[in-house]
Amino acid sequence: MRWLFLFLMLANAIVLFWYATTQPRSESVEVSQGNELGLKLVAEIATTELVSRVDPVRRGLEALAPAPTVSCFMIGATDNLMTAQRIMNFFSERGQNALINQQSRPRVVGHQLVVMAPDGDAARLRMLDQLDQAGVVPESQMESGRLQFVIGTFESRTEGRAQLERFKSMALSPTLMPLKVDDWSYFIQVNGPFDQKMSNKISGIVRKAYPAIKIEKKLCKGVALPRGGH
Repeated sequence: MRWLFLFLMLANAIVLFWYATTQPRSESVEVSQGNELGLKLVAEIATTELVSRVDPVRRGLEALAPAPTVSCFMIGATDNLMTAQRIMNFFSERGQNALINQQSRPRVVGHQLVVMAPDGDAARLRMLDQLDQAGVVPESQMESGRLQFVIGTFESRTEGRAQLERFKSMALSPTLMPLKVDDWSYFIQVNGPFDQKMSNKISGIVRKAYPAIKIEKKLCKGVALPRGGH
């Protein structure tokens, strides 16, 4: 009986082992459990809904890249802002990318005597009293954060130097400086690209309407510049 019992136990173990190795294993973890939190796996998201990662370093390098050049017409210069605006409006109304660039050129129109104001109210009052006794009404102005007095304006440098010696005799130390104004000029930039027919048309229009103004085709920066004005 003992051997029969051992034989049955062995047979039972063999049957259990065979069953365990031949039956498919059931999944113990459900993927859908993740959805209970409202989350989606990357594989479950449609391609059109994916957002590409923005690389800040790459974006910065693209911003620093030089602007592409395009063919353009540079018309000018003219010292008349109204003329520049009329030309710009003419091309803008016809669908062209037109803008105004401006530049200034300093021009000497005279000379002025300037004396730096001393520090302290009392010292400044003494200087103003001294100038008043000499018959001078100074003009106050700020230069580089310092107060100064303009004690004379002259058309010629020679006249200014003569007055300079006079004020030096009064124990003042004025400086003779050129008096400048800015002369503004304006260029009209019409950005392309243009084919040969359009290039000839633009050149013809400008030369016919404004024969005294120069027009030149060249390469310009592709980024539009702010429209000038002053």
